[in-house]
Amino acid sequence: MIRVLQKTATLGSGGIQKILVELQKNMDRNIVQYDYFLNLTEPDFYTDEVLSLGGKIYGRKHNVGNPVTKIIKRNVLFYKTIKENGYQIVHIDETLEMTAISVLIARLAGVKVIIAHSHNDHASEKIKWYLKYIIDPIARWINSTFATDYFACSQIAAKWLFTERLNEKGKIKVINNGINAALYEFDPKTRKKVREKLGIENNFVIGHVGRFYKQKNHKFILDTFSDIVRQKPEARLLLIGEGELKDSIKAYAEELGIADFVIFYGLSNEVNKLLQAFDAFIFPSIFEGLGIVAVEAQAASVQTFCAEETIAKEVNITPYCHYIPLSKGHEYWAKSIIEIACSYERKSTTKLIRDANFDIVTVAKDLETFYVQKVAAL
Repeated sequence: MIRVLQKTATLGSGGIQKILVELQKNMDRNIVQYDYFLNLTEPDFYTDEVLSLGGKIYGRKHNVGNPVTKIIKRNVLFYKTIKENGYQIVHIDETLEMTAISVLIARLAGVKVIIAHSHNDHASEKIKWYLKYIIDPIARWINSTFATDYFACSQIAAKWLFTERLNEKGKIKVINNGINAALYEFDPKTRKKVREKLGIENNFVIGHVGRFYKQKNHKFILDTFSDIVRQKPEARLLLIGEGELKDSIKAYAEELGIADFVIFYGLSNEVNKLLQAFDAFIFPSIFEGLGIVAVEAQAASVQTFCAEETIAKEVNITPYCHYIPLSKGHEYWAKSIIEIACSYERKSTTKLIRDANFDIVTVAKDLETFYVQKVAAL
Protein backbone atom coordinates (compact mmCIF):
# COMPACT_ATOMS: atom_id res chain seq x y z
CA MET A 1 0.00 0.00 0.00
CA ILE A 2 1.15 3.53 -0.85
CA ARG A 3 0.38 6.06 1.87
CA VAL A 4 0.14 9.58 0.45
CA LEU A 5 0.38 12.51 2.86
CA GLN A 6 -2.08 15.23 1.87
CA LYS A 7 -1.09 18.66 3.20
CA THR A 8 -4.14 20.90 3.52
CA ALA A 9 -5.35 23.48 6.03
CA THR A 10 -8.46 21.76 7.41
CA LEU A 11 -10.99 18.98 6.95
CA GLY A 12 -13.80 21.55 6.85
CA SER A 13 -16.66 21.69 4.38
CA GLY A 14 -14.66 23.30 1.56
CA GLY A 15 -14.41 22.15 -2.03
CA ILE A 16 -10.81 20.93 -1.75
CA GLN A 17 -11.62 18.69 1.20
CA LYS A 18 -14.69 17.32 -0.56
CA ILE A 19 -12.63 16.41 -3.63
CA LEU A 20 -9.95 14.68 -1.55
CA VAL A 21 -12.51 12.56 0.29
CA GLU A 22 -14.33 11.66 -2.94
CA LEU A 23 -11.04 10.68 -4.59
CA GLN A 24 -10.18 8.35 -1.70
CA LYS A 25 -13.65 6.77 -1.79
CA ASN A 26 -13.13 5.90 -5.44
CA MET A 27 -9.61 4.50 -5.12
CA ASP A 28 -8.61 0.98 -4.12
CA ARG A 29 -7.50 1.59 -0.54
CA ASN A 30 -5.40 -1.56 -0.67
CA ILE A 31 -3.31 0.33 -3.24
CA VAL A 32 -3.45 4.01 -2.19
CA GLN A 33 -4.33 5.48 1.21
CA TYR A 34 -4.61 9.20 1.96
CA ASP A 35 -3.35 10.56 5.28
CA TYR A 36 -3.61 14.24 6.21
CA PHE A 37 -1.43 16.88 7.79
CA LEU A 38 -3.60 19.81 8.93
CA ASN A 39 -3.12 23.17 10.62
CA LEU A 40 -5.15 21.80 13.53
CA THR A 41 -6.38 18.28 14.33
CA GLU A 42 -9.62 19.34 16.05
CA PRO A 43 -12.77 17.54 14.73
CA ASP A 44 -14.22 19.04 11.57
CA PHE A 45 -16.79 18.34 8.84
CA TYR A 46 -14.91 15.48 7.12
CA THR A 47 -12.93 14.14 10.11
CA ASP A 48 -15.12 11.11 10.80
CA GLU A 49 -15.33 10.19 7.12
CA VAL A 50 -11.55 10.42 6.68
CA LEU A 51 -11.00 8.16 9.70
CA SER A 52 -13.63 5.68 8.47
CA LEU A 53 -11.77 5.49 5.15
CA GLY A 54 -8.58 4.49 6.99
CA GLY A 55 -6.82 7.84 6.92
CA LYS A 56 -4.48 9.11 9.62
CA ILE A 57 -4.64 12.74 10.74
CA TYR A 58 -1.60 14.74 11.86
CA GLY A 59 -1.17 18.36 12.91
CA ARG A 60 -1.00 20.65 15.90
CA LYS A 61 -3.55 20.08 18.64
CA HIS A 62 -3.60 23.69 19.86
CA ASN A 63 -3.57 26.92 17.85
CA VAL A 64 -1.53 29.05 20.25
CA GLY A 65 1.22 31.59 19.68
CA ASN A 66 1.73 34.50 17.29
CA PRO A 67 1.35 33.88 13.52
CA VAL A 68 5.08 33.37 12.89
CA THR A 69 5.49 31.00 15.84
CA LYS A 70 2.48 28.97 14.73
CA ILE A 71 3.87 28.56 11.19
CA ILE A 72 7.28 27.52 12.51
CA LYS A 73 5.89 24.98 15.00
CA ARG A 74 3.48 23.58 12.40
CA ASN A 75 6.21 23.02 9.85
CA VAL A 76 8.64 21.52 12.36
CA LEU A 77 5.88 19.00 13.14
CA PHE A 78 5.26 18.52 9.40
CA TYR A 79 8.96 17.68 8.93
CA LYS A 80 8.93 15.23 11.84
CA THR A 81 5.72 13.57 10.58
CA ILE A 82 7.30 12.93 7.18
CA LYS A 83 10.54 11.55 8.65
CA GLU A 84 8.91 9.36 11.32
CA ASN A 85 6.44 7.79 8.87
CA GLY A 86 8.68 7.56 5.81
CA TYR A 87 6.28 9.18 3.34
CA GLN A 88 7.49 8.88 -0.25
CA ILE A 89 4.72 11.07 -1.67
CA VAL A 90 3.52 14.40 -0.28
CA HIS A 91 0.57 16.01 -2.08
CA ILE A 92 0.18 19.70 -1.19
CA ASP A 93 -3.22 21.43 -1.48
CA GLU A 94 -2.63 24.88 0.02
CA THR A 95 -2.43 28.58 -0.79
CA LEU A 96 0.38 29.96 -2.96
CA GLU A 97 2.68 30.99 -0.11
CA MET A 98 1.91 28.02 2.15
CA THR A 99 2.52 25.62 -0.74
CA ALA A 100 6.01 27.10 -1.20
CA ILE A 101 6.85 26.56 2.48
CA SER A 102 5.49 23.00 2.40
CA VAL A 103 7.43 22.19 -0.78
CA LEU A 104 10.69 23.30 0.85
CA ILE A 105 9.99 21.35 4.06
CA ALA A 106 9.19 18.21 2.05
CA ARG A 107 12.44 18.65 0.12
CA LEU A 108 14.41 19.02 3.34
CA ALA A 109 12.74 15.87 4.67
CA GLY A 110 13.93 13.91 1.64
CA VAL A 111 10.56 13.27 0.00
CA LYS A 112 11.02 11.86 -3.50
CA VAL A 113 7.62 12.84 -4.95
CA ILE A 114 6.36 16.32 -4.06
CA ILE A 115 3.12 17.35 -5.76
CA ALA A 116 2.13 21.01 -5.72
CA HIS A 117 -1.59 21.17 -6.56
CA SER A 118 -3.33 24.45 -7.39
CA HIS A 119 -7.01 24.56 -6.49
CA ASN A 120 -7.59 28.30 -6.67
CA ASP A 121 -6.91 31.58 -8.43
CA HIS A 122 -6.53 34.89 -6.60
CA ALA A 123 -5.55 36.94 -9.65
CA SER A 124 -8.82 38.89 -9.51
CA GLU A 125 -8.41 39.68 -5.80
CA LYS A 126 -6.83 42.92 -4.65
CA ILE A 127 -3.67 42.03 -2.75
CA LYS A 128 -0.96 44.09 -1.06
CA TRP A 129 1.84 45.29 -3.34
CA TYR A 130 4.61 43.40 -1.51
CA LEU A 131 2.72 40.13 -1.97
CA LYS A 132 2.00 40.79 -5.63
CA TYR A 133 5.47 41.93 -6.66
CA ILE A 134 7.85 40.24 -4.19
CA ILE A 135 6.52 37.34 -2.11
CA ASP A 136 4.16 35.75 -4.63
CA PRO A 137 6.69 35.62 -7.51
CA ILE A 138 9.24 34.03 -5.16
CA ALA A 139 6.63 31.48 -4.02
CA ARG A 140 5.79 30.61 -7.65
CA TRP A 141 9.49 30.11 -8.38
CA ILE A 142 9.85 27.80 -5.36
CA ASN A 143 6.79 25.76 -6.36
CA SER A 144 8.00 25.47 -9.95
CA THR A 145 11.59 24.64 -9.00
CA PHE A 146 11.43 22.36 -5.97
CA ALA A 147 8.20 20.39 -6.44
CA THR A 148 8.61 17.29 -8.60
CA ASP A 149 5.11 17.30 -10.08
CA TYR A 150 2.65 20.07 -10.87
CA PHE A 151 -1.15 19.76 -10.74
CA ALA A 152 -3.94 22.28 -11.23
CA CYS A 153 -7.73 22.06 -11.42
CA SER A 154 -7.81 24.49 -14.36
CA GLN A 155 -5.57 26.61 -16.57
CA ILE A 156 -6.24 29.76 -14.55
CA ALA A 157 -5.37 27.89 -11.33
CA ALA A 158 -2.11 26.73 -12.94
CA LYS A 159 -1.13 30.33 -13.70
CA TRP A 160 -1.69 31.30 -10.07
CA LEU A 161 0.55 28.71 -8.37
CA PHE A 162 3.33 28.29 -10.94
CA THR A 163 5.64 30.49 -13.03
CA GLU A 164 4.76 31.65 -16.53
CA ARG A 165 7.75 29.70 -17.86
CA LEU A 166 6.53 26.43 -16.35
CA ASN A 167 3.06 27.04 -17.79
CA GLU A 168 4.54 27.67 -21.23
CA LYS A 169 6.51 24.40 -21.07
CA GLY A 170 3.26 22.46 -20.65
CA LYS A 171 4.51 20.58 -17.58
CA ILE A 172 1.42 21.20 -15.48
CA LYS A 173 -1.14 18.40 -15.37
CA VAL A 174 -4.76 19.50 -15.17
CA ILE A 175 -6.64 17.21 -12.77
CA ASN A 176 -10.38 17.72 -13.14
CA ASN A 177 -12.33 18.02 -9.90
CA GLY A 178 -14.51 15.01 -10.57
CA ILE A 179 -18.01 14.32 -9.29
CA ASN A 180 -20.33 11.33 -9.19
CA ALA A 181 -22.57 12.65 -11.97
CA ALA A 182 -25.28 10.02 -11.47
CA LEU A 183 -25.68 11.11 -7.85
CA TYR A 184 -26.67 14.61 -8.97
CA GLU A 185 -28.91 13.63 -11.89
CA PHE A 186 -32.22 15.49 -11.93
CA ASP A 187 -35.02 13.63 -10.17
CA PRO A 188 -38.53 15.22 -10.09
CA LYS A 189 -39.49 13.21 -7.00
CA THR A 190 -36.49 14.45 -5.02
CA ARG A 191 -37.17 18.01 -6.17
CA LYS A 192 -40.77 17.82 -4.98
CA LYS A 193 -39.79 16.30 -1.62
CA VAL A 194 -37.07 18.85 -0.88
CA ARG A 195 -39.19 21.82 -1.90
CA GLU A 196 -42.09 20.61 0.25
CA LYS A 197 -39.77 20.17 3.23
CA LEU A 198 -38.48 23.74 2.84
CA GLY A 199 -41.92 25.21 2.16
CA ILE A 200 -40.97 26.46 -1.31
CA GLU A 201 -43.18 24.20 -3.47
CA ASN A 202 -44.48 27.03 -5.65
CA ASN A 203 -41.56 29.41 -5.53
CA PHE A 204 -38.91 30.52 -8.01
CA VAL A 205 -35.75 29.37 -6.22
CA ILE A 206 -32.32 30.89 -6.73
CA GLY A 207 -29.59 29.05 -4.86
CA HIS A 208 -25.93 29.17 -3.93
CA VAL A 209 -23.57 26.68 -2.27
CA GLY A 210 -20.45 28.07 -0.64
CA ARG A 211 -18.92 29.24 2.61
CA PHE A 212 -19.65 32.75 3.79
CA TYR A 213 -16.33 34.29 2.85
CA LYS A 214 -15.50 37.35 0.73
CA GLN A 215 -14.39 35.13 -2.18
CA LYS A 216 -17.96 33.95 -2.73
CA ASN A 217 -19.37 37.48 -3.14
CA HIS A 218 -22.54 37.00 -1.09
CA LYS A 219 -23.36 40.72 -1.07
CA PHE A 220 -23.58 40.65 -4.86
CA ILE A 221 -25.84 37.59 -4.58
CA LEU A 222 -28.17 39.45 -2.21
CA ASP A 223 -28.15 42.57 -4.41
CA THR A 224 -29.07 40.44 -7.43
CA PHE A 225 -31.78 38.61 -5.53
CA SER A 226 -33.20 41.90 -4.24
CA ASP A 227 -33.69 42.97 -7.87
CA ILE A 228 -35.28 39.60 -8.70
CA VAL A 229 -37.73 39.53 -5.79
CA ARG A 230 -38.96 43.04 -6.62
CA GLN A 231 -40.02 41.72 -10.02
CA LYS A 232 -41.02 38.24 -8.85
CA PRO A 233 -42.36 38.31 -5.26
CA GLU A 234 -42.59 34.51 -5.29
CA ALA A 235 -38.78 34.26 -5.56
CA ARG A 236 -36.75 32.73 -2.74
CA LEU A 237 -33.00 32.57 -2.13
CA LEU A 238 -31.54 29.35 -0.69
CA LEU A 239 -28.01 29.75 0.72
CA ILE A 240 -26.17 26.56 1.71
CA GLY A 241 -23.02 26.89 3.81
CA GLU A 242 -21.46 28.43 6.89
CA GLY A 243 -18.62 30.85 7.47
CA GLU A 244 -17.23 33.89 9.20
CA LEU A 245 -19.36 36.39 7.25
CA LYS A 246 -22.71 34.69 7.77
CA ASP A 247 -23.93 37.12 10.44
CA SER A 248 -22.96 40.16 8.39
CA ILE A 249 -24.72 38.71 5.33
CA LYS A 250 -27.84 38.11 7.42
CA ALA A 251 -27.66 41.74 8.55
CA TYR A 252 -27.31 42.87 4.94
CA ALA A 253 -30.41 40.87 3.98
CA GLU A 254 -32.28 42.73 6.74
CA GLU A 255 -30.91 46.04 5.47
CA LEU A 256 -32.18 45.28 1.96
CA GLY A 257 -35.57 44.25 3.33
CA ILE A 258 -35.38 40.74 1.86
CA ALA A 259 -34.61 38.67 4.97
CA ASP A 260 -38.03 36.97 4.89
CA PHE A 261 -37.29 35.70 1.39
CA VAL A 262 -33.86 34.20 2.18
CA ILE A 263 -33.25 30.72 3.63
CA PHE A 264 -29.92 30.32 5.45
CA TYR A 265 -29.76 26.53 5.34
CA GLY A 266 -26.36 25.88 6.93
CA LEU A 267 -24.08 22.97 6.13
CA SER A 268 -25.31 19.83 4.40
CA ASN A 269 -23.88 16.50 3.26
CA GLU A 270 -26.80 16.18 0.81
CA VAL A 271 -26.03 19.02 -1.58
CA ASN A 272 -26.91 16.71 -4.47
CA LYS A 273 -30.51 16.60 -3.22
CA LEU A 274 -30.74 20.29 -2.36
CA LEU A 275 -29.62 21.25 -5.86
CA GLN A 276 -32.75 19.53 -7.19
CA ALA A 277 -34.83 22.28 -5.56
CA PHE A 278 -33.01 25.09 -7.38
CA ASP A 279 -34.32 26.81 -10.50
CA ALA A 280 -31.11 28.82 -10.83
CA PHE A 281 -27.62 28.56 -9.36
CA ILE A 282 -25.80 31.88 -8.96
CA PHE A 283 -22.00 31.86 -8.88
CA PRO A 284 -20.43 35.35 -8.89
CA SER A 285 -17.20 34.52 -7.04
CA ILE A 286 -14.45 37.13 -6.92
CA PHE A 287 -11.95 34.32 -7.61
CA GLU A 288 -12.07 30.55 -8.10
CA GLY A 289 -9.67 27.86 -9.21
CA LEU A 290 -12.43 25.97 -10.98
CA GLY A 291 -15.70 26.06 -9.08
CA ILE A 292 -16.70 22.40 -8.90
CA VAL A 293 -20.12 23.31 -7.48
CA ALA A 294 -20.95 24.80 -10.91
CA VAL A 295 -20.36 21.35 -12.39
CA GLU A 296 -22.55 19.80 -9.69
CA ALA A 297 -25.34 22.28 -10.45
CA GLN A 298 -25.17 21.43 -14.14
CA ALA A 299 -25.22 17.72 -13.28
CA ALA A 300 -28.59 18.45 -11.61
CA SER A 301 -29.68 20.25 -14.82
CA VAL A 302 -29.94 23.61 -13.07
CA GLN A 303 -29.49 26.86 -15.00
CA THR A 304 -26.05 27.96 -13.79
CA PHE A 305 -24.89 31.58 -13.89
CA CYS A 306 -21.12 32.10 -13.59
CA ALA A 307 -18.96 35.22 -13.35
CA GLU A 308 -17.26 35.57 -16.73
CA GLU A 309 -14.12 37.17 -15.30
CA THR A 310 -13.39 34.54 -12.64
CA ILE A 311 -14.98 31.15 -13.30
CA ALA A 312 -12.85 28.79 -15.40
CA LYS A 313 -14.17 28.02 -18.86
CA GLU A 314 -13.55 24.32 -18.12
CA VAL A 315 -16.89 24.24 -16.24
CA ASN A 316 -18.80 25.19 -19.41
CA ILE A 317 -19.95 21.62 -20.01
CA THR A 318 -23.70 21.73 -20.68
CA PRO A 319 -26.30 24.06 -22.24
CA TYR A 320 -27.28 25.01 -18.67
CA CYS A 321 -24.05 27.00 -18.13
CA HIS A 322 -24.11 30.77 -18.70
CA TYR A 323 -21.34 33.35 -18.22
CA ILE A 324 -22.19 36.92 -17.25
CA PRO A 325 -19.61 39.66 -16.58
CA LEU A 326 -19.59 40.90 -13.00
CA SER A 327 -18.94 44.31 -14.51
CA LYS A 328 -22.50 44.30 -15.93
CA GLY A 329 -23.82 44.70 -12.37
CA HIS A 330 -26.49 42.96 -10.32
CA GLU A 331 -29.44 44.44 -12.24
CA TYR A 332 -28.22 42.79 -15.45
CA TRP A 333 -27.64 39.52 -13.59
CA ALA A 334 -31.19 39.64 -12.22
CA LYS A 335 -32.63 40.30 -15.68
CA SER A 336 -30.66 37.39 -17.20
CA ILE A 337 -31.65 34.95 -14.46
CA ILE A 338 -35.34 35.80 -14.79
CA GLU A 339 -35.25 35.52 -18.59
CA ILE A 340 -33.47 32.16 -18.66
CA ALA A 341 -34.42 30.30 -15.48
CA CYS A 342 -38.11 30.97 -14.91
CA SER A 343 -39.28 28.16 -17.17
CA TYR A 344 -37.22 25.45 -18.84
CA GLU A 345 -37.01 21.71 -19.40
CA ARG A 346 -34.49 19.75 -17.33
CA LYS A 347 -32.77 16.97 -19.28
CA SER A 348 -30.10 14.56 -18.08
CA THR A 349 -26.54 15.87 -18.36
CA THR A 350 -24.78 12.80 -16.96
CA LYS A 351 -23.24 11.77 -20.29
CA LEU A 352 -22.02 15.31 -20.97
CA ILE A 353 -20.35 15.46 -17.55
CA ARG A 354 -18.64 12.11 -18.10
CA ASP A 355 -17.58 12.94 -21.65
CA ALA A 356 -15.90 16.09 -20.31
CA ASN A 357 -13.80 13.85 -18.00
CA PHE A 358 -15.40 15.11 -14.81
CA ASP A 359 -16.42 11.64 -13.64
CA ILE A 360 -14.87 11.03 -10.21
CA VAL A 361 -14.28 7.31 -10.81
CA THR A 362 -12.12 8.00 -13.87
CA VAL A 363 -10.23 10.87 -12.18
CA ALA A 364 -9.54 8.74 -9.08
CA LYS A 365 -8.29 5.75 -11.06
CA ASP A 366 -5.99 7.94 -13.17
CA LEU A 367 -4.54 9.48 -10.01
CA GLU A 368 -4.16 6.06 -8.40
CA THR A 369 -2.19 4.90 -11.45
CA PHE A 370 -0.03 8.03 -11.26
CA TYR A 371 0.94 7.33 -7.63
CA VAL A 372 1.74 3.69 -8.39
CA GLN A 373 3.93 4.57 -11.36
CA LYS A 374 5.75 7.24 -9.38
CA VAL A 375 6.62 4.85 -6.56
CA ALA A 376 7.62 2.13 -9.00
CA ALA A 377 10.09 4.52 -10.62
CA LEU A 378 11.85 5.39 -7.34
